[in-house]
Amino acid sequence: MRPSTPLVLAALLLSACGTLGSRALASPVPSAVTAPSGFADVILPPLDRRDQLVSPAAMPTRVDPDVPAGHRRLWSETGGWTLDIPAEWTAETSHLRGAEVYSRQPTSGDRGSAMTPPADLVRLNVQLAYDPDGLDLDAFARRWAPNGSGPTRDRGALTLAGQPALTLRIDPNMPPGTSVPHRHWIVRSPHFRDRFLVVNAWPADGPHREVLERVAASLRLERPVSGPDRPMRERREVLEDATVKNGKPLPVARAEAKLVLYRDVERHLGGRSMLTDPDTPVWVVALGGDLSWYAQVMRRGPAGGAAGTPTPPKHVLLISDARLGIGFSFYASAADWPAWWDALRDRAP
Repeated sequence: MRPSTPLVLAALLLSACGTLGSRALASPVPSAVTAPSGFADVILPPLDRRDQLVSPAAMPTRVDPDVPAGHRRLWSETGGWTLDIPAEWTAETSHLRGAEVYSRQPTSGDRGSAMTPPADLVRLNVQLAYDPDGLDLDAFARRWAPNGSGPTRDRGALTLAGQPALTLRIDPNMPPGTSVPHRHWIVRSPHFRDRFLVVNAWPADGPHREVLERVAASLRLERPVSGPDRPMRERREVLEDATVKNGKPLPVARAEAKLVLYRDVERHLGGRSMLTDPDTPVWVVALGGDLSWYAQVMRRGPAGGAAGTPTPPKHVLLISDARLGIGFSFYASAADWPAWWDALRDRAP
């Protein structure tokens, strides 16, 4: 995203607004529930515990009678896909209702080896990629693998999970010896109006090529189940967190909160997150007035943020996960109030 002054994640939000998640987990989290009226048209993603980015959870598997011998079936309930992998491989949950798959138990260094994995490691990534522009399969594939990403080879059409699909090999633009070729399979999910399921495997060549092709061919797309909508934080809670610190009201002239999807606020702010699912329910809190005291907060912000900003903001936006209460974005602007605020659809009663 590229708003006027982005600062990211919890340190800033906690210092400015108190603990965003202190009341978020008051009740058990169901595995899947029927979404309330404000989200009746949305297949909500799973709860995104950001600590899993450091210690990822194991990817769920499903026992079906047709799973091939020596394999196990990965299952994304909210993504609506399954994939059969060799039983000895390891799979972890990943962003965008996806998975990270390894041919052996990964080390911490393996998780960062997207370009040059160790010689004994084969990796596979699955994600439900967002397509806000309604592209067709071919156009999406070109955007997914633009010319600057490296030469595209062996591009071809096929059928995956009963749907038209494309496969292509990309040789990343990296110095010789520092990268390996990737093989991508791309197919539109029939259950989402704006998502493509992308399987990315590497190294694309070598002794594991046939295994990777069999894994990709095992893809199934089925009707997804909406993720949990509870516990859902209330408007009163998020406004109190944003406007009260240590029991004392902060000097804010105007404060409003709206319950929206992350895609809704992204559309107005510009840019696109590669980690946060666009259908994540979020609270967006807008604060306006003389916010010169926020300039002090920004000067204490993370490196690369708004340190040294000469003009105090006139409005700020605080964005937090509506189900977990985790704050993950902060935006500041010299404008009196966001011009698009009235057009932002509030899904809360």
